[in-house]
Amino acid sequence: MNNERMIKTAKGLDTFAKIVGIILCAGMVLLLVGGVLLFAVMSSQMRPSFINFSQSISVGNLTIAVKEGPAVRDPAALRRWFLAAAATAMIVMAVICIGLRTVRRILKPMKEGRPFDTDIPASLKRLGWIVIAGGILSSALETFSSGFLWEAYDFTKIFNMDLVTGWTYRASFDLSFIAVAFVLFLLSYVFSYGEELQREADETL
Repeated sequence: MNNERMIKTAKGLDTFAKIVGIILCAGMVLLLVGGVLLFAVMSSQMRPSFINFSQSISVGNLTIAVKEGPAVRDPAALRRWFLAAAATAMIVMAVICIGLRTVRRILKPMKEGRPFDTDIPASLKRLGWIVIAGGILSSALETFSSGFLWEAYDFTKIFNMDLVTGWTYRASFDLSFIAVAFVLFLLSYVFSYGEELQREADETL
């Protein structure tokens, strides 16, 4: 069987995963440096410029546009949100990097023309659990960091309280990662069966 097309595709995907991993590592470094700088600003008397010039408030799926800079009730809470959002992004990128390493581990035998290598099913299962863990973690951290925004802004000054007597925010969770993990688990069994058939064929020959 001619595996040239598979080998070429696997090499291309491996190169792409490597590039994305490098970009994510660079992004993590930038976020770390930005978080350290923001912490230094928080420790001084300076006010981050985004507090003065923000023209919108985004809390999860809710975005509120304002005519002037929004009334900030607790600048420290807004800074805590910024740090929490940066930490969330770093954690999510770290999970993605781990996932990409697993993907490259899956592609390694394929680059050598071995699509039914014994390590592929286990790597697919591992990738499925990484997707589940990353999905749950990112949703939980996003909800946690959004709480700081509700604490930071004075919504009584933003809304017309003659018309609005209260508000309710419901966090939503994207569960599509469960479907992705299910597909990966299914593929692991498919590749495991293929590996068994390949071994039997080799033994017959």
